[in-house]
Order: sequence, then C-alpha cells, then structure tokens
Amino acid sequence: RDDAPYGSAAPSFETASSETVLGGGSTCQAVKGAVMGLGEVLVGDLRYGERGLMPAIVIDEEGRVLMLAYVDAEALSRMLRDGETWFYSRSRQEYWHKGATSGNTQKVLSILTDCDSDTLLIRVRQNGAGACHTGSYSCFTHAIARFEDR
Repeated sequence: RDDAPYGSAAPSFETASSETVLGGGSTCQAVKGAVMGLGEVLVGDLRYGERGLMPAIVIDEEGRVLMLAYVDAEALSRMLRDGETWFYSRSRQEYWHKGATSGNTQKVLSILTDCDSDTLLIRVRQNGAGACHTGSYSCFTHAIARFEDR
C-alpha cells in the first residue's frame, strides 16, 4: 500500500526458534512469537555506532512520530523478549522500560531497519496518555519552521 508508513514493500519477518546473537556480546533467548529477523537483515547484522548505540525512531500504528531514543544490543534484546520498548538512556547511562513509571507503555508491533542497518523504526501501540515525559502524545510538538506555502 502506498499509504502505509513503510511504503509499498511489506517486510517479511522470521520467528525465532533458537538463541540469536545480537552483537556486542549480547544474546537474546528466543521466545515464542518474538521477531528475530528484520526483513532480510538479521539482528546480528545491525550496525551500532562507536558507543554501541543506534537511534530508534518510534511511530504509532498510524505512522505518527512519537519519539526518538537510543538502543544497544541489550535494549533490543529486552524489547524482543518482552514485546515492549526498552531503550538506553545516554544521560543516566541505564536501561529504561518505556512507561515503567508513567504507565504509558509501548507494545511493539514491528521493528524495521533503514537501508544502512544503523537506525531502527519501531511501530508501537501507544498505551496511556502518550510517549513524551511532558504528557504530550508525541515528543515532537515544537515547530521551528513551517513551509506550507512553498
């Protein structure tokens, strides 16, 4: 479908049946129904940056951008295991389960990677008020510029 958030190509997913190496020495014990392959890219082929992190863009079921966060192999392993979003906080230097304190959890529906396998696009079912710590549905609420007349 042309109106789908991912374009017309529908990704294919493989269900895990054994332990899969995620890179950086981390592994994820496969669980029933966990998505372990992202299209033709296996999670072990993902490219993390110098600090072992990768940006993750989170969108809702309709394709609206909710937030940007960072994952490493362990955060991705937790996400695949639990079916909810986990990230790595660069400022606190710790893992965080989105919604653990607020109740605004995110159920993972799909995880895609970009053409370079160095950025994730995570489609979620947003539970609760929204994704932003300010209480907004999206973290992207402040306009810098608008070019609607161009």
